[in-house]
Amino acid sequence: MPGVVISLTDSQSLVKATTQQILIAIDTTNTPNGTINDSVLVTVATADYSAITDGYTITQNMSTIDGAQQNEDHVIYWWVVGEDTAGNVVVSDAEPTVPVTGVADACTAATFKTEHADAAADSINTIVVSTSAAVYGCQGYKITVDRTAPDLTAAVVGPWWDTTKTATDKTEATVTLTKSTGLKLQFDGALDTTTVDATDFTVAGGTVTSADVYSGDSDAVFLTLETALEPDAKPKVSLVGEVKDSAGNASSIDSIAAATDSVAPALTLSVSTAATPDSTSSGGGTRPVTNDKATVALTSNEKGTDITISVVRFGNSDGTTLTKPTIHKGNAETSLAITGGPTVWAATADQTGDGLYNVRAAARDLNSTSNYGAAGTTSTVAVTISATTVIMFELDTTIPTPTILPSTADGTDDPNAIISVNFSDEGKEYGLDASGNWTNTAASVSTDLDTHGTVTLEHIKHTTPAAVQTDITTSFSTADNIRFLFKASGLAIGTHKIDVKAKDIAGNKVTFTQHLFAVTQRADTEVPLTPGWNMISLPADPSDTAVDSVIGTTPVTTVMAYDPTTAAKWLIASRDSTVDTFSGTLTNMVSGHAYWVLTDTFQSIKTYIPRSGVSSTDATPSIPATISLVKGWNLAPVLDLTGSLTYATGQNLKAYFCGSVACGDAASTTKVTTVYWYDTLNSKWVKLDLTDTTADYSDDEEHIRIGRSYWVYASDSGIITP
Repeated sequence: MPGVVISLTDSQSLVKATTQQILIAIDTTNTPNGTINDSVLVTVATADYSAITDGYTITQNMSTIDGAQQNEDHVIYWWVVGEDTAGNVVVSDAEPTVPVTGVADACTAATFKTEHADAAADSINTIVVSTSAAVYGCQGYKITVDRTAPDLTAAVVGPWWDTTKTATDKTEATVTLTKSTGLKLQFDGALDTTTVDATDFTVAGGTVTSADVYSGDSDAVFLTLETALEPDAKPKVSLVGEVKDSAGNASSIDSIAAATDSVAPALTLSVSTAATPDSTSSGGGTRPVTNDKATVALTSNEKGTDITISVVRFGNSDGTTLTKPTIHKGNAETSLAITGGPTVWAATADQTGDGLYNVRAAARDLNSTSNYGAAGTTSTVAVTISATTVIMFELDTTIPTPTILPSTADGTDDPNAIISVNFSDEGKEYGLDASGNWTNTAASVSTDLDTHGTVTLEHIKHTTPAAVQTDITTSFSTADNIRFLFKASGLAIGTHKIDVKAKDIAGNKVTFTQHLFAVTQRADTEVPLTPGWNMISLPADPSDTAVDSVIGTTPVTTVMAYDPTTAAKWLIASRDSTVDTFSGTLTNMVSGHAYWVLTDTFQSIKTYIPRSGVSSTDATPSIPATISLVKGWNLAPVLDLTGSLTYATGQNLKAYFCGSVACGDAASTTKVTTVYWYDTLNSKWVKLDLTDTTADYSDDEEHIRIGRSYWVYASDSGIITP
């Protein structure tokens, strides 16, 4: 028997006594829908008035509604129709603005009063009070009368309350995300949370540890079980304690014979190959690889049906540029033929086209057909390769040609050369280029998606110029099974052939034959001369350092070396025209000294200088050469530790004499202040520009050349490290 209390005041003309009315409208259907089924306009009795300042408080119980209806669930809408002593009418308005839009919805009191003046006319019985058409903007206040005990209408295994969600209703009911430790119990109305407890419920096959009601879904109880139910469980759920709805109606005995199963099958998907039989792929890292077929295995924790397993190649066959190495787009997805069941299935992926493949699967719960489980990614467009949910394998049907050194184009003049066989492209057979497009060209791969880059040597055979073939496989060593190295010794002059056979992890075996390279005699080092005195040096020590051997038949008559560390300063060798040999205090020409030589022709000095470094026959490694300077003038050579520089290429001036600092700076270890070279052809001294950083090799003022020497003035003793 709900009642209402209203205060009416008017500070100007006061409220008229004993003429106030209350319009009561009721929806009495079993399922209230807002359509009025009965109404009455009640004039408030004098006994229900209580005077207050400037007006009255009036009370009214809803006893005028038919008695039989009082025992049913129903909705009451009511308005107060008030009047002041001046005759102005007011009608209460529960919603002065439209609830959804917030637009003003003014109450037209005079029209409402006229329309409903005769209570007996029951003139609003057919209107829907949720609209303003028949109530003229004067929405009624609403009272819900609930006389029915709460009814447990459904029980579902799996849903749970996810507090991380931002929505009001935080129920997680997605079948692939539900939990076998949770149940959602649905009641037919909002519950009083203070009356709900874990002991109020039992679940067959499980122990209830908590029962929670949330304001975002107040007509549901979320149960949490101590242990997970069986994957296909549909347990009986019983209400054994007393719970009340928000109106105070109590219920203590109710049950659902079989709960609905809304937990998807838990699927496990793996890929293995003959080459990697124990592999199962995961996001990132090394993946299974095959050169033929891949075996896909799928298991479920419950019986399944409508099984699908599909494969799609990563890439962008539709021409769309990929913005990151995480997308397969535009490629056709292949559905695989499946065998097995009801909880274990297998399929064979027999794909074409080397690359990276994504595998995914789905299965429907045999006993609850609305539950679909998935394994692998669910996307056919964008896939994050590094995600642990992604199942992948690689198809690799070949081995790229290795890079073999010495190369066919360049050969070598070193009889003790290192032979290198490099399979660096084996690990870059597919991926994305710099623009984000898929590529199977190793040279174009910028983002590498090939995780298998090693090989095993089957054999490496060496054929000499004399057609003698030797298996040298065991002579090669490797640190990474990608690059294989062998230090040769005494290679004969002529053309050599290398045959290589290798096997990769995918099982490919490829023979690479007829790699040819030439071993040639190392050319003599040439030092250009001009008639007159020439400033020269040797970039490294000749094989024979005797002056006669170095000068040879070149018509040089005098060789002078300046050694400021000795008392004599100058060492001299002069050629005896009778016996055509040199004699004097200078007996050897080495790379550590610089020389003046006198000639009357343009004929160059040509002498054999072997490659520098450590050979297989060296007893001990050599120390890189340095040039010591004394304070004052020094005759400095130009050294070449690489063994590959020429007169034309030369050395960078500033880097050679000054290192990384400016010549003459406090940080410079050489303290070099001035450098000169004598231009014999033009009979003039050339002063070098020590401030130059351009390394212009065409300018003798900004460049030093192999074969020349230079007068260097040092403000203090120091060392040049070429």
